[in-house]
Amino acid sequence: MIEIKHKTTGEVLHRVGASSLRYADLRGADLRDADLRDSDLCGADLCGADLLYANLRGAKLIGADLHDANLRVADLRGADLSCAVLRYADLRDADLRDANLRGTIYDTKPERERLVQELLDAIDKHGACGAIQEKREALK
Repeated sequence: MIEIKHKTTGEVLHRVGASSLRYADLRGADLRDADLRDSDLCGADLCGADLLYANLRGAKLIGADLHDANLRVADLRGADLSCAVLRYADLRDADLRDANLRGTIYDTKPERERLVQELLDAIDKHGACGAIQEKREALK
């Protein structure tokens, strides 16, 4: 059993009936302010999860599904999001410094273009991943 705790109070926010968070089913979980520093969440299903203000610094989210997740103001510094699905994820004010976003899947439909552009600008601002610069050109 794994307990995900609040980053300040230590209160248990969510329990996972497994010995690892790899491939964990965390769909729709309320993980606001969660302390997930350096966690291995590779392949985890976090669709619709609320990760507002969550500490995901250094977390491994390789191939994780974060479709519709709320990652506003989340600390993702140094996180590995390679090949993660970020479709419709809210990344406003998230800290992506030194995050690995290679192969990340995000939405490029016209109605979401502004948010994608904000993500790319945030990545450029923090120098997180220059490898997706060609995606910016594809949006133009």
